[in-house]
Amino acid sequence: MARARFILAVLVSASFVSLVAAGSGERGGESRGDEDCGESKTWTINAGDTKKCCVSLNMNYVDKLEYTTEPVGSFSGSSDIKFTVREKTFWWSGSFTEWTVADADCALDGSAGTCTGSACAISGSSSDGKCKKEVDIDAHDKEDICIVANCTGSSTCTHKVEITFHHNHFECDDADVCGPAPPPTDNAACKCSLNRYYGSCGGLETRKEANWCTEPGWDTSIWEDSEFCCAASSGDCCESDDGAVTGLVIGMFAGITLCCVACCYCCKCCCWAPKATTVVHAHPGVVVAGQPGVVLQGQPIYTTTATVLPK
Repeated sequence: MARARFILAVLVSASFVSLVAAGSGERGGESRGDEDCGESKTWTINAGDTKKCCVSLNMNYVDKLEYTTEPVGSFSGSSDIKFTVREKTFWWSGSFTEWTVADADCALDGSAGTCTGSACAISGSSSDGKCKKEVDIDAHDKEDICIVANCTGSSTCTHKVEITFHHNHFECDDADVCGPAPPPTDNAACKCSLNRYYGSCGGLETRKEANWCTEPGWDTSIWEDSEFCCAASSGDCCESDDGAVTGLVIGMFAGITLCCVACCYCCKCCCWAPKATTVVHAHPGVVVAGQPGVVLQGQPIYTTTATVLPK
């Protein structure tokens, strides 16, 4: 029975590996930029240097972005730094176009303790050195968006920065390149903002239908027009098929039982073991009447017993 349970566990686990992930947030949802540069972390920038965080390749169609910054340590007396929203000339280049979002600037003057720009959490001389802004990029029809920090002071700038890019559900807006936009749908899974998984659920599972997009036109990846599962992990795409698992267990139990019965029959053991026959051979002699076992004449009386098995 222990071996049967082990075999069952192997079969069930094997049926869970038929889904292939296609990355997270390829179409729609949120991202943290190229190599997760927008994750909350400390930016240390030398005086006169610039640091940027740009949207990832193939996720450059941005609806909006949010960024927040705050100085590490005291804002008073810190170096000057300016945060701006820019567009790269090309996604692979390090240069920027002339375009910028004027109302997304945040210029911090550490020596004066002031903040200038629409992105200042608190403007003017009451500033605490924090910037916070949500920028509508879709209204500007721009793509390769970056947050750029320029340390303009005479000493190192150290700020904690966090950036979130929000993407359109259908990334490409050029019908000549990408084809038509997908049709309207009420299926939330098609407008995926999580991971996408392609494949099937295996013999012992069934789909969690609410997490699957089965409508054509919503997948513009290399698996074009295929169905996909939108979920945080592959485990959310499928669930155990109780009927199949029950049938497998019953089938395995019946098979093992049949094998045991066949072995017993072939080996003539257990219920099929032959019954032994006992044969007693008596050898005559003369004994004294009333005195068993005392021989008067002739050979002693004795018996032999043999067990004979049928052929």
